[in-house]
Amino acid sequence: MKTGSYNANLYNEIRVKKEINRLIEGIENDKINMYNCLSLMNFGDGDKVLDLGCGPGGTTKKIAEFNNKIKVYGVDREPRYIAYADGSSAGNPNITFLESDCSNTKFEDNYFDASFSRFVFQHLYKPELAMRELIRVTKNGGKIGIYEWDEGLTCFSKAPKLYSKYLKAENTRRRFTDGDLYFGRKLYSMFRNFGLENIKVKQLFNDVISPGREILKKGQLWGEEPNENHTYVKLGLMTLEEIKQYYEELEEIIDNENEYVSYGSFFVVGEVVKHE
Repeated sequence: MKTGSYNANLYNEIRVKKEINRLIEGIENDKINMYNCLSLMNFGDGDKVLDLGCGPGGTTKKIAEFNNKIKVYGVDREPRYIAYADGSSAGNPNITFLESDCSNTKFEDNYFDASFSRFVFQHLYKPELAMRELIRVTKNGGKIGIYEWDEGLTCFSKAPKLYSKYLKAENTRRRFTDGDLYFGRKLYSMFRNFGLENIKVKQLFNDVISPGREILKKGQLWGEEPNENHTYVKLGLMTLEEIKQYYEELEEIIDNENEYVSYGSFFVVGEVVKHE
């Protein structure tokens, strides 16, 4: 059974701890973009807000920090992420975490005033099921906001020599699991097809100027450890030497004060319309 292009269930405890640190750090480094997205959600005091695919809870906490008069519910299918999120947010009455699949959250119809998701839909086997679930649990007139990566917005003044091969390998891997590196550009059409109204689209970027080279480098050098068990090596898509060379050159380019690197995403928000 396909589980999408991100499955933390396959990670051992050491990898999970590293991944939790990466995800939490990534949210903190992306908080300016996050707040720009959340400002378009127009939360009201007392609103109940869903964070779909919350991981270890970094996004959920940022939503709660953005507006401390709302109740935020983070859901994720990985129990170790939920356990970490629960422990790190203990004592905050405005945050609740639940283990749940994105396409079947168990909440009642129209439970939430608004729903949000960040960097989740690109990994989903059937993203339309998750979208249908968001609409089901969000009230009529409530807002759904999805923040999603799009590799097509990546910009190098000088790309690593093996960038095309690395990108081809990642696209091939995602085809096996139905993930999509270019899902960001497809959000608008998905919102339209599901009948959402008053849709707004915002492009967001992280580059060598903001949040800066060191943070950008950490964000892009997060992949699997370059060893013989690397997915690309096992699938015969790249050699171990090529993977090491790619990451070394990418790091050099980001470190070079004369080079420009930027990564981009889309945020799309729309209002739920339910015809009774």
